[in-house]
Formats: sequence, C-alpha cells, structure tokens
Amino acid sequence: MGGTSIILKGLLFIFTLAISGSGLAAEEPAQSQKTDLLKTANELFERGEFSGARTYYERYLKDNPKDARVQAVEMMIAECALESARLLGSAAPGEDRTVYLDNRLALLYSRVLQINPDTYLADGAQFRINEIFYGMGAWIESSKAWDKFLDHRDASYLKGEALKAQSQTLAAQGRWEEAGRVLEELSRYNPAYDEMDDVRYLHGVMSFYRKDYEPAVSYLQKMSSTTAAGLYYLGKSYLALGRGIFGAQKFHELIRQFPGASFATEAEFLTAESNFAAQDYPAAIKSFSHFVQTYPTSALRWAAHYKIGYSQFAQDNFIAARESLQTVLGGTSAKDNPGGMILHPDQSSDPALNLSNANDFAPWALYLIGESYLKEKRYREASFVYGKMANAFVRHPFAANAMYKLSWCLAQDEDYAASQTNLRQLLALYPASPILPYAHLLLGNILNRQGKFDEAARAYQRSVDISFPKEIGEAAAALTQRANYQSHNYGALISGYHLVINNFAPTANLWRAWTYLYIAEGYFQSGHYGEAKETYQSVLRLYPASDAAIYAQDGIAWSLFKMGRFAEALKERERLAHLRGNPTIAAELLSANDYEIGNALFNMKKYNQALEQFERFSQDYSTHPMAAEALYRAGLCYAQLGYHGQSIDTWQKLRRNFSNSKAAGNAGLKAADTYFRAAKYDNAIALYQEIVNQAPKGNDAAGARIRIAQSYYNSQRYGESLEAFQTLIVNYPDSKEAREALEFLTALMDKPEMKHPAYDRLHSVAAILGEKSPLGAEIKFRIAQSYFDGGDYANAAGDLENMAGAYLSESRLPDKEYYLAESYYQISKLKEAAGVFERLIKNFPDDPRAAFALFRIGNSYFKLERFLECGVVFERLMRDFPKSDYAVSSHFNAALCYKKAKQGATAENLFASYINRYPAKAKETNARQELADLFQEEKKYRDALAQLEALRNDVPANDQRFAEITFQMASLNLLDGNDPAAVKEYEKLLSGLPAKNSWRTNAAIKLGDLYEKSDQWQAAVKVYEEIIRDAAKSDWVKAATARIEYLKSAHK
Repeated sequence: MGGTSIILKGLLFIFTLAISGSGLAAEEPAQSQKTDLLKTANELFERGEFSGARTYYERYLKDNPKDARVQAVEMMIAECALESARLLGSAAPGEDRTVYLDNRLALLYSRVLQINPDTYLADGAQFRINEIFYGMGAWIESSKAWDKFLDHRDASYLKGEALKAQSQTLAAQGRWEEAGRVLEELSRYNPAYDEMDDVRYLHGVMSFYRKDYEPAVSYLQKMSSTTAAGLYYLGKSYLALGRGIFGAQKFHELIRQFPGASFATEAEFLTAESNFAAQDYPAAIKSFSHFVQTYPTSALRWAAHYKIGYSQFAQDNFIAARESLQTVLGGTSAKDNPGGMILHPDQSSDPALNLSNANDFAPWALYLIGESYLKEKRYREASFVYGKMANAFVRHPFAANAMYKLSWCLAQDEDYAASQTNLRQLLALYPASPILPYAHLLLGNILNRQGKFDEAARAYQRSVDISFPKEIGEAAAALTQRANYQSHNYGALISGYHLVINNFAPTANLWRAWTYLYIAEGYFQSGHYGEAKETYQSVLRLYPASDAAIYAQDGIAWSLFKMGRFAEALKERERLAHLRGNPTIAAELLSANDYEIGNALFNMKKYNQALEQFERFSQDYSTHPMAAEALYRAGLCYAQLGYHGQSIDTWQKLRRNFSNSKAAGNAGLKAADTYFRAAKYDNAIALYQEIVNQAPKGNDAAGARIRIAQSYYNSQRYGESLEAFQTLIVNYPDSKEAREALEFLTALMDKPEMKHPAYDRLHSVAAILGEKSPLGAEIKFRIAQSYFDGGDYANAAGDLENMAGAYLSESRLPDKEYYLAESYYQISKLKEAAGVFERLIKNFPDDPRAAFALFRIGNSYFKLERFLECGVVFERLMRDFPKSDYAVSSHFNAALCYKKAKQGATAENLFASYINRYPAKAKETNARQELADLFQEEKKYRDALAQLEALRNDVPANDQRFAEITFQMASLNLLDGNDPAAVKEYEKLLSGLPAKNSWRTNAAIKLGDLYEKSDQWQAAVKVYEEIIRDAAKSDWVKAATARIEYLKSAHK
C-alpha cells in the first residue's frame, strides 16, 4: 500500500535539518553526543540496518525523554520495527501480509499519536496503523479507519495516499461503486494519480468485476509495467468479451513472464479456455492436454478432461471424445465450477459408466457420450447412456433433455412402447422444461407411426398449445392437421382453419404451408370444393417455393374438376409441370581535450585534420582510457577518406594493443564490415569468426554471426550459409539478427536448388526452438506460408492446423487464419474454410481481407448448396463493405442464391435493384434472364415477358440469343393464355431466321399447332410445307406431311 516513501523521506529530511542546522556556534559536548546518536541512527537506517538503527533511536530516547524531537524519534523506532518485519517477510515469494500481524507495531505507532495527535508525524503514524488493519485483512475496520483519517486529516500531506488506500480497501470488500467514487475524488484531488499503474490496475479490476469489460481492457492495457495480476485480469476481460485469441495471448504472456505467480495455474487453464471459447478445438485439445499433464491434481483437471472430450466431439472424433469423457466419469468430486467457465461454446470402446466417484462434470460427460453415439446412429448405446444420465442426475438441467433423447433413440429402434412410457415419465417429472413441446411432438410421431391418429392429434395439439407460433409449434400444427386428415376428422380440420386464420397472420414459416394444405384437403374431402380451391390458392400465393405448393397446385386442379370447370382444371394441370426450380563517449579532464578536438574535426568532415589529432592523441596518451577510442576514430577517418586498407590496419592495431576495450570490439566489427562491403568475404568471415570465438555470448556475437552467414550467401556458398543461419537462430533466438536470418532462410527456399535443404533447416530449427518460442512459431508459419505461396494447400493447411497453441505474434494471427481458411477452400474443405473465414472476420473485423473472407464464405455455402445462408452472407457483404471490389458481384450472387433457396420475393428485389444500379454488369451476368426465369417459375408470365423484351432490345436480330429469347417469349405468352401474342413471336422467327435454323423449325411446329387451333388451316398447311422443306429430322417431315394430309382431307 502507498505512502511509505513519502513518510520516510519526510522523516529523514527533518532529521538532517535537526543534525546539520544547529547554528554557527560550536556545539557543547552533550549536544554533540546527542547529535552523533541521531546521525548514527539515521545512517544505519539508510543502509537498511534497521535493528541497529532502532537501538540508537531507543538509546537517544532513553537519554533525552523530554527532547523536542521525541515524537519523530518514536516514529523512526516504529519505522525500524516495520522495515525489519518486512525484511523477514520478503524471504517468502509474493507479498507477505504477515509483517502486519503483530499488534506491537500498531502500539509503537500509537505512542507517536499520544505525544501530539495534530502533527504531520501523527498523520504518518495514523496512516501506518490503518495499513496494519489492511494487512491483517480486517477490511471493515480498515475502511472505517480510512474514513476517520480523511475526516480528521483532510489537509494532510498523505491525503492522496489515504484516498488510494481507501479505494483499495473498499475494492477488497467488493464495494465497487464506493471504491469508484473514492477514485473519482482522488482524481479531482490530484489528477496525476490517474497515471499511476496501481490506480489503473484498480480501475481495471473494478471494471472487470462490474462486468464492464471494454473499460477493463482499456485501463489494464495502459499500465506501464507488466504484472501477473494485470495480465490475468486483462486475459479474463478479453475472454469475457468473446475475444478468445487475445485472451490466450495474455495468459501465455503471464505464464512465460511469471511462472511462479499464484495466477499461473489458472492462467494455464484459461489459455485453453480461450481457445475453447473461440471454437478453435485443435488448440483447445492441445492446451487442455498440456494443462492436465502439468497439473494432474488440480481441481480444474476434470473441467479440462471434459473440454478435451467436447472439443474432440465437435471435430467428429467420437471415439477419442468418449475416451476423454470416460476420464471425467472416473474422477473424484470437484466442488468448484470456475467463474466464467462455459460448458459449451454455444451455451446459452464402450465406457463402463462407473458413477461411484462422479464429479461435477460427470452428467455433462455422460450426456455428451450419449450424443456421440447418437451422431454415429448407435441408438442402443446412446439409449443406455442417456438413461444412466437421467437416472443418476435427476435434478440436472439436462436430465429432461437426456430423457427426451432416450425416447428418440428408442423410437429409432422401433421400441415404441418403451419410448412412449419414457416420454410420459418425462412430461410428469419436468412439467416446466423447455423440451416439453418437442416431447409432445415426438409422442405424437410415435402414436402416428402406430396408426393411432386421434391420440397423435391430441399429442401434437398439446405441443401447439404451449409453443405456437414458434417453429416447433408451427410443425406441430401441421402435424395435427395431418393426423386429423388421416383419421378422416375433416370437421376438426376445417375448424382448425378458422382458428389459424382468425388468430394468426400468415408467416414465412414453411410448416404453415402444410397446415393450410391439410385444411384445404379437409374442405375437399367434405365436398366444399370452392373453399378448398381458395385455400389451395393461398398455399400457392403465400408459399410458392414450398414443397406443399406442388400438392396445392394439384388440389386446385382437382377442385376445379369437381366443380365441373374442366378447361380451368386442364390449365392448372399444365402449370403444375412448371412449378419446380434452383498481419559515448566519456571525456576525462583536460587531457581529453585533445580527443575532443579530433572529434570536432571529424564531425566537421575535416577528416585529414581529425586523423592527425586522433593519431597524436593515441601516441601522446597511450594509457589514457580514450586512447583506444582515438585509434578507432582514426580508422573511421581513413574510411571516410577512402583509405580502407589503412582503416583496417588501424583497427587491427587497436585490437592488438587494447584487446579488452570496448573500442576493440567495435574496431573488429568495423574491419570485418569493411571487408564485407568490399565483397572480400573470406577475410570478412575469418574476422567475424574471430569476434565470435573471443566472446560467443557477447553483445557483438549475433551481429558477427549474421554477417558470416550473409558472406556465405553473397558468395553463393548456400550450403554453408544455411548452416550459419541455423546456428545463429538456435543460439540467439530473441535477437533481431535471428529475425533477419529467418528472412534469408525464407529467401533460400525460393532458389530451386536450395528449396528442400532450406525446408529441412527450417523444420529442424522450428523443432529445436519449439512452438512456445515466438521465433519457432514464426518459422512454422513461414513454412506453411511457403507451401501456400507454392500452391501446396494441403501441406499448408496441415502445418497451420498443427500450430494450435503456438506463441505466434498477435500481428500474425489474422494471417494464420487467412492462410488456413484459404487453404481449406482450395482443397475443397468448404465447411472448415467457411468456419475459419468467419473466425477471421469476428476476431479481426478491420482486417483488409474481411470482404474477401465474406466472399469466400458465400462461395463455400454456394458450393455446399446451403443457398439461404449463402444469400445472407452476400447481403452482409453488400451491407458491410459497399465500396469493396466484391460488392457488385455479391449483389448478383445474393439474388442468385435466394433464387436457388426458393426465396422468390427477396431474389426478385435483388435482381431488380442489381439491374437498375449496374446495367452494364447486368448484361455481363445475364441478370435479366435470371429474373425472367424466376418470374416464369413463379408463374408471373407478364413480368417475365417484360424482362425478356428489355433483354431482346439489347441483342442484334442476327444473334442466336435473339432467337432463344423470342422463342421463350412465345412460350410465355402461351402459358399466359395469350395465343395471338405467341403467334406474333413465332412469326418473327419464321420471317427473321434462315432456312434450316432449328429455332425457326421449332417455331414453325408451334405456329402450325396454333393456326390449327384457330381454324387457320391453310396457314397451317403453308407452315407445315416449310417444315417439310427445312426440317433436319425425318420425324418432323413425316409429322408435317401427315398434318397436311389430314387438314386437306378435313377441308375438302
């Protein structure tokens, strides 16, 4: 706690005045003895000999009980006692509060107060007493003491320290709001406190516990010094914000810098937890496994084992998951579930399942084992595990879910009786469970499979009653109507229609389409064909893309037929076929003047004069500390004058005569550098190697080694350069030269003859350094990047996957995510690619590749035929990155995806806005054709015709596309019942296309049929004659001939 240095400096200053300011007259012997006692005591105190100092202070006090300095001496006695106690406490690691536990310390400071409570010394004594309360953990007493101090000593020089101490005391009690108000008062009293690390830390911790995580991160990041506690709370804040990658980085840093800190164990766990929360399951498995190996008896080990199992489950590695979860089942009880720990990232060999020693994670482990069997469709094993979980943990929040899954598995095995019995037990035991709507629905399905339609309808209706119009309720409503239909309960079907229509507006939920369809069936079966037709038409109008629409179209035709409207029924039947679609120097007195003259000349670039001065200085003052430096600079002068041979000779002379000087090291490097720049690489290597041999761990060793390696490289001795670069990196991994060496090794991979040796060296270096080394992690990344750049995406993905848990720099994290995602994409692991691209966007939203990542996600979903999600992604790209290179393409892609997802209205709007906004692009992408096809699928024939007309206007009449579009327009007019318009379009093709053209022939066939329908038999004959003359297929000729014969005979 603060205040210590302020109190001591004040006391020692007062004593210095008291000893030295006794006046001009000579001191009396007695007075001199008193002064000597205090002087000796103060000197001992300043040297840290507190017991000796206390003896002298007590002797002074005994000899001078009425001296004016008695209060100050008492204060120093108490300070000696406190500092002695602190020395004893510092033998133990961490902050030792036992120094405060002796009440005798408080009594010593109380004696200071008793002498005079209104002095600045009394302020210091009271401050110390309050600190003692705090150190003893007596938070309430300490808080009251600080309040009293601030009330009665408002003008004290220790007010700021007292305010800070009060806020710390309140925070220790969890009284965050009060602590915050005290800190605000401290800031008003002296704003400089806001820049202190302990105040920033306190702000950060308070924000964390108030769940204000963004301010917590801001305060903790501003701390100028790194502490274990600061890293701990910073990591936890990142974790609470869902930024697991950054949390893991901070926990890694805590473990690396403070391995013995009290936070280290939990930080190790939270590192893994961060990976788990980020759904980076390979990293989670690796880090949790490392945790349980490192801390095999930790109370957190069962949580770690569980999460290993969950991560393996999430990767579909079910066998490994069950082995990990079995470890949880065999564990002893762990009472604590650490605060903020999550069991699932999205939370909102057969095991023996021995539950005798089950810990708190056992029910979750059991449930997940059941889920793994369910994923494998091993329903019997899943049933057994779900049953164990539900029976052993009746009050567990997932017990009802386990019973539901048990029933579902039993039903899959067609054990309907057991499934039904279990479901009724579930409904009785857990009447408020969110799983109930699903349980009722499952019960209905079981009854339905058994042909018990009335009972099934009642079970479905119970699900409807508690969940409609949610998704499950919509499904249950449709299944209720199906069961009523199956049981021929048409009255219930019709009454259900009125209930839905009168109480619930239409929704986009496709289950509603089935509800309407079964209601229409009820009308039909009851003979109410008009009402049936209207209800079928509602399905087509509201849900044209649903599977139910096909049946509705059929129902319309049937209804019309039953009403005797046969022509209309026929048209509906014809339409039915068209409904479907798709990253120094020191100077020394007067003798140094000569040296400085040389220095001045040198800086004036008068190198000849400077050279004379430096050489004269080294001769005249050969034993001077600056003699070596003078020779060094003489060499620099030669170099500046272009006399490189003389500069090297001068530096070598310096190294012989002053071998132990700092200048000798610099001279050696300069001489070697001169050889290097002159491309005399053998000389350079020899001299650099000499420097390394003289001091292999010296400051210049890494610099010398990089030049050795570069010399080999520049002289094209690539094999030797590989060895030299590797030696440098392995021996000096934290140096800037190691980073430079890595760049050269990476460059060597680009040389065909060195590619494989360079790869081997990099792999070897990475293995030696290990992934916990930042440089080792960077090397592994470079290897993967090289694979990527060379198009070897499979190896790139494999290496990047294996980097889970590596200490990669924060600046590299987005690059790693990008390369991994793009590698997945290139090797068609599209689901994984989309997931990693999404993770890149979530964790690095400002990354310049975010728009591209979204584009890749959309393309992945498209290839996976997840068209609805694909459309959502491309719309998101349009919205979030409207100026990106991908925005225009995404506009079209979104429309296309929604079209394939049967989201007609959305697709229409997007196609229309795309055509209006980007007319040139619309022509390139044939957007109007896509929109016309969509309108045709939706039977909006006139809208389709309008689009095709606009499209045809931009196509030359002699272009093949002109014929295609015209033919499609004719077909659309037919579908729309506009035969005359169709005739005109077909006639355009006959008049505008050359003989033998297939489009012309097809148009003639259609036109002949239309002429016949309109009793224009002579026109039909003429067209058929053209078919006989131009047709490429003999069948067409025969058919046309037959029609001519028929028409002529019929009109004789």
